Amino acid sequence: MSDIEFNIDKENEYLKQSFQSSQENKNFDLVKFLLEKNIAKDEKQANIFLVICVITMIALGVYIFFFSSSNRQANLTPAEYNFLNSSNGKQTPAQYDAALFAH
Repeated sequence: MSDIEFNIDKENEYLKQSFQSSQENKNFDLVKFLLEKNIAKDEKQANIFLVICVITMIALGVYIFFFSSSNRQANLTPAEYNFLNSSNGKQTPAQYDAALFAH
């Protein structure tokens, strides 16, 4: 049994080197763009910049979704307001337009 030799360590080392070299050459297009435009000095700084941009966009989206129109009242004309609060206010948009502009 001691005469058997396995090449597992050599194969693992080859796969590890192959994976590392492919990762080193693989920059995302946005990272390349930031580096080319001198917005970031290195890849780490570009990644930090992108993470900050993503967090900012998520925060902006949450703000717009929850706080943009909850306190604002619609600017309706008196005719529109009366129509929407009447029994005829439950009509389709086409019926609403026809009734509104019939006067």
